[in-house]
This record gives sequence, C-alpha cells and structure tokens, in this order.
Amino acid sequence: ILKIIAGIIFLGIGLFFAFRIFQQNSLDDPELEQLQQSLVSEPKVSGEFLAADQAEYLERFEAVINKLRNEDFENLKDLEELAQIKKFLGDLQGAADAWVYMGRLRPKNGFSFASLGLLYHHDLKKYDLAEKYYLTALANDPEDAQTIRNLFELYHRALNDRVKAEAFLQKSIEADPRSADLYLLGGSFYSELGKNNKALEFYSKYLDLHPNNGNVSKEVIRLKAELGQ
Repeated sequence: ILKIIAGIIFLGIGLFFAFRIFQQNSLDDPELEQLQQSLVSEPKVSGEFLAADQAEYLERFEAVINKLRNEDFENLKDLEELAQIKKFLGDLQGAADAWVYMGRLRPKNGFSFASLGLLYHHDLKKYDLAEKYYLTALANDPEDAQTIRNLFELYHRALNDRVKAEAFLQKSIEADPRSADLYLLGGSFYSELGKNNKALEFYSKYLDLHPNNGNVSKEVIRLKAELGQ
C-alpha cells in the first residue's frame, strides 16, 4: 500500500511539473528579458489627458512595476494591469509588448492574445496581426464568445470579406451548435445582407434557445410578414 501511495505522490509531482513546463516558458528566454526592459520603461504618453489623470496613472504604473519586480514579472493579473495602464495613456506599443510578454510567459493563455487582437484590430489597424492573435486566442480558448464575435467583425466589417465571415460563422456554429449568441450574430448578418430567409432561420434558432427575447421575436414577426409567411 505504501508503495502505491508513494507512486501516486510521485506521479502527482511529475504531472504538476509537466503542467508548469507546458504552461510557462523559461524566464531565461532572451526575448522575455528584452521585453522586460519594455515593461519597466515609462509609458510614452500620447493624446490629451487631464494632468491629474495622467499623474494618477503614472503613479499606478510605478506601483505595478514595483509589484512585478518583487514577483519576477510572473503575475498575469499585474501584467494585465500594466498593459491596460500603458494603453490608456496612449502607449500602444508598450501595451502590445506587455501582452506579447504574457503570451511568451504563458503560451496557452487566451486573454493576452485576445487583447492583442483587439489592439491590432481597433487601434493599430493591422488586420493581419489582429487575425493572427484572435486565432491564437481561440486555439487556446475555443469557447471565448467575445473573441469569436470580434474575429467575425474583423472579417465582416474591417476586411469587408463576407465570404470569410460567413465561413467562420458556420464553422463556429458547427463547433458549438448550442451557442445562442452565434445565431443572433448570424440573424443580424443575413438581415443586413437582405437574405431574409437565412435571417429568419437564424433568429428562429436563437428563439429555440431563448424564447423570451421580445426584440428578436418582433424581428421574426417582421421577417415573416415580409416573406409572406
């Protein structure tokens, strides 16, 4: 019995360290060390800020940096706060470096890659990088509904690629056929394109999951009237 217990303990320890290695890159990575230099650099403030607001955020920046130094730059919560502070102050590259650092440190996390996707989508307008980071985020967290919607909007609005948007929507539904949000997204998409039959189909599937949504019910009634149903 003791041998079995000991075996279980050693197996547990082995799995724990395997998990740590899988989740976290080595802090000896030269690129991580280079990115740390960007993390500690003072934000490059751009845009117009009230002096009081700017001072407050710079003070918060110093406090977070001090915490990170004590934590060997490993705490994702504090790294996320640092990225948000830099983004708020207009230091978009500094924010990007913080999220890239988080991704190198924890390559299987989803939210840092999703944040990079948003940054390159809406702020830096580099849509190829936005797509890359959204896809990485979804590979790590396939059920991230907001990132699914963001990538769909990138295809549909920013790139104006309706074929790619539709294909991505269908693929997402195949992966999660019980997602009401996807049917709502599809209903709006097809209604906007004037494809009322498809819009009605998607809105109806949404109501199968959420029958008490009054606004969608009204839209279904309107579409049926237009289609003579």
